[in-house]
Amino acid sequence: MRSLLKRLDEWEKCTFRKFSIAYAFSGLFQGILRLSDVVAKKALCASDFEIAVLSMAWPVANTFSLYFGELMAGKNKKNFLLFAGIIGRLSLLLIFFVKTPWQFIVLLFWVYSANAIVLPAQNSLLQSNLRLNLTGHVFGYLTAILSLFVIIGALLAGKIMDLSENYFKVVFALSGIFGFLHIYVLSSIKQKKFLTKPIKFTFKRILRPFESGFLLLKQDRKYALFQLFYFIYGMGFLMVMPAIPKLLVVKLAMTYTLVSIARVFMSQTGKIIFSPWIGKIFDKISPVRFTGITFFIMGMYAFTLGIVLLVPTPLRIPLVFLAFFIFSIGMTGINLSWNLSSIHFAKEHDASRYQGIHVALTAVRGILAPLLGYAIMRFFKVQYVFFTSFAFFLFAGSGMFFVVEKS
Repeated sequence: MRSLLKRLDEWEKCTFRKFSIAYAFSGLFQGILRLSDVVAKKALCASDFEIAVLSMAWPVANTFSLYFGELMAGKNKKNFLLFAGIIGRLSLLLIFFVKTPWQFIVLLFWVYSANAIVLPAQNSLLQSNLRLNLTGHVFGYLTAILSLFVIIGALLAGKIMDLSENYFKVVFALSGIFGFLHIYVLSSIKQKKFLTKPIKFTFKRILRPFESGFLLLKQDRKYALFQLFYFIYGMGFLMVMPAIPKLLVVKLAMTYTLVSIARVFMSQTGKIIFSPWIGKIFDKISPVRFTGITFFIMGMYAFTLGIVLLVPTPLRIPLVFLAFFIFSIGMTGINLSWNLSSIHFAKEHDASRYQGIHVALTAVRGILAPLLGYAIMRFFKVQYVFFTSFAFFLFAGSGMFFVVEKS
């Protein structure tokens, strides 16, 4: 890290320090929420269908990023972020009134809707305040910090909820406070420059973000192809969400602590170890080629989970751990690609518009993919969800190499 700090100017160092603090709070927030589907299954007795709907909450809430990506372009992000922190993250304090899976789903949808502001805003801040050839390296270190605190948050939450499942309400309320502090620190970061003139939002412009997004994809063919294969990857990623709680809780009877170790500790270890190094690689090669490689790695994660129930019983839990370690390596690359590729495609334009489209498209696959995973579970064994996901990952990775890269 010392060598990186030497390369940063004072503005970049200030941005890096504040992002580091913000990401520590974000890690605690995310670490607890990583257990939301397991909480729904164990504490609220959610059905497979309810878990599938819960899996939609995060991506579907991202629909609004199209609006905020365009609305924030060229403007100070502070007030937008504070609004997201108060209305979005602090709403988790309402967890004390939750008694059913559907109430839990609605609350999390509301909480995740804040991402429609946070993700495009922080993307724009990184683009504005960092030199392009340093974004991957800086974001790699930020990812390592985030991952460390995700582990801490999830492990502590798992230990507390193993004492009593009723403690999940206190744990999730704390998560809301951590989420607010994350956004509050982000809101204190001054944007160095604005790359787009601000747009006045009126009711006549309700459909404008969709028209603008479609036009951008039409004009930037390579970005459109990039999003097409990212969509296919996203289908593979999200379709396993309803299957994972069934595999871990129902088939393998894992405790909160074991689930925390597998889904969070193992899934974040690779990010802590490899993020700074992989971040440097991202700065040196095509984001398209980089993304294709990560899709192939994610394919191995899905395949490994698929064979868990096909091996002898003593090997099943260790194989789950291995699968999520592979996931951690793949997601280290995905995290960089997902957050920074839009900056590379945007070039001299404000990246919040590009990232707004990128985030909003997750809403479409967020509706389709969990339902596809649920449908497969209804008619076939749970492992077939993972094998289908494996096929999606392979197709998406091949598309990045042989279609997008050569376009």
